[in-house]
Amino acid sequence: DCGAMQVAGGGNTRLQPRPLVGRIIKVTGSVVAEDVSGDERTLKVGSRIYRHDAIKTAKNGMAMLVFPDDTRVVIQPRSEFVVDRYSYREAAESEPPSAFFRLVRGGLRALTGAIAKRNRDAFRISTRVATIGIRGTGFDLYADEQCQTDGEVAEGEAAGNCAYVNVWQGAVDANDTPVDDGQTGYVDESGGEAVILAETPAFISDNDAPRPDQVDVDLEEWFGQTPPENAEPGIYVATHDGEIELDTPAGDPMTIAPGESARIDPDTGAIERLSSQPLFFLDDPYPLPSTFDDELAEAFDLFGDDFDAIDRRESLECKIN
Repeated sequence: DCGAMQVAGGGNTRLQPRPLVGRIIKVTGSVVAEDVSGDERTLKVGSRIYRHDAIKTAKNGMAMLVFPDDTRVVIQPRSEFVVDRYSYREAAESEPPSAFFRLVRGGLRALTGAIAKRNRDAFRISTRVATIGIRGTGFDLYADEQCQTDGEVAEGEAAGNCAYVNVWQGAVDANDTPVDDGQTGYVDESGGEAVILAETPAFISDNDAPRPDQVDVDLEEWFGQTPPENAEPGIYVATHDGEIELDTPAGDPMTIAPGESARIDPDTGAIERLSSQPLFFLDDPYPLPSTFDDELAEAFDLFGDDFDAIDRRESLECKIN
């Protein structure tokens, strides 16, 4: 009867936490995310990334993020990367698609997705001294690395603010200076125009981090492209808090995080991640088990047998004699 229950209603915000903006699909070593309140959580394969998260990698840490528009970012060791703003699913959000990131320190490898293809002004990665605009798709970016054009700093000498951008596919603008495929641009601590280097520094050319365009990514697996509107028969699962793992003999297990939902096909056992919450979850008038108590249970008796049919948008009058 799922289809009959899939009707519009008032909505329940308890199943709508901070919206997911990305996922970790590869990780090695120590990698954490710090949220706006300063709380840290350890990241693993499948971990959710939210707006304003700062992803930090240790000396042995590296992580690959993928976003719903197929933008991919590999964060290298000793780096900090911040998701300042990300919006893609226009139907569910009032703001237009955009991706604004910040590399606080360290290095990354980036492959742009649908947002940059539609509107290159809607994609930007910034450092302290440089802003990278997109005219192409694939590049490496370094912030506060060896801040000499020869790629070397004397032992014990502190490196100043700087940025390097090395393009391996397409082209970018570094502080409005074009950097084309195969070129490396350098911006010093003044934050002025980028200088095109005669040679790419060794610490960039010898990069052993994977290029994101050479990694297979299944967006449906990570984000769910199946809408719940049809509400076909099956087992529907939504997570309120923490994470749960769904597993059937039909295939690989799937982790469902807060605010996500999935459907298990009753005939095949196949698990599919849904692109959004079914309305019959969002409009469920019953309390969560964690907040349910005996007094509340008695209060539900006042509504009689038709409680399920009450439209949340209508008022209900209770007379006390």
